[in-house]
Amino acid sequence: MSLREFEIHQSIVEWLGYALPVGSLVHHSPNEGRHNVQFRVKQKRMGMQPGWPDLEILVANIYFKQGIKPAPIFLEVKTDKGRLSKNQTLCLDKLRAISCHVCLVRSIDDTHKFLSELMSLKI
Repeated sequence: MSLREFEIHQSIVEWLGYALPVGSLVHHSPNEGRHNVQFRVKQKRMGMQPGWPDLEILVANIYFKQGIKPAPIFLEVKTDKGRLSKNQTLCLDKLRAISCHVCLVRSIDDTHKFLSELMSLKI
């Protein structure tokens, strides 16, 4: 039985709590799901970006490996069969264009591999 996206997401967030350097921040922007039109209009007026990644990670500059530019990290969580929407693809491309670290992850292992390339982890 394969895990659902929110289960993968939750397991990654829990793992990040153990793996990231002290003082790191992890944030989830709740812009998923179906809502009525008025709520979506309000979210957009408040700055919600369509396709925004599931997780934002901020880590102190000192933890990035030598040669890696310190920058915000964004993770988009998907199941094994999950695909990016057009808005997600556009948003991830924009984040990469401004030098953010961005990755599509499907497991804790994917997350560990990606973050290990950027920084020293606690586990």
